[in-house]
Amino acid sequence: MSTQSRSFPTAEATRRRAFYGSFAVAFVGAAEWEVESRASGTEYRVMLRDGRFECDCPSYNYDVIHGPRDHCKHSRCVAAVVNDEVCPHCTMPRCRPSCPNRSDS
Repeated sequence: MSTQSRSFPTAEATRRRAFYGSFAVAFVGAAEWEVESRASGTEYRVMLRDGRFECDCPSYNYDVIHGPRDHCKHSRCVAAVVNDEVCPHCTMPRCRPSCPNRSDS
């Protein structure tokens, strides 16, 4: 039986993926957000429970619950939106020209 160790992405790589326009984030109420992948259209739910963001994605289950990580890219993205680090519509530190939330003032 072959035992292969899984290579986990670095926290910085996960943070960059969360910041660079990969998702759209919508608050759905009661400390819950919907995160949609722009590439695949896949949606995940991120919930704030006991001061911690939890996600229903497979990566959260594997990497966070059963692995060495403390967040997935979806929960990190929601944290960035909540902390006003990125726009919820385009998930960029500075809105894209096509972002409906952009203000050119």
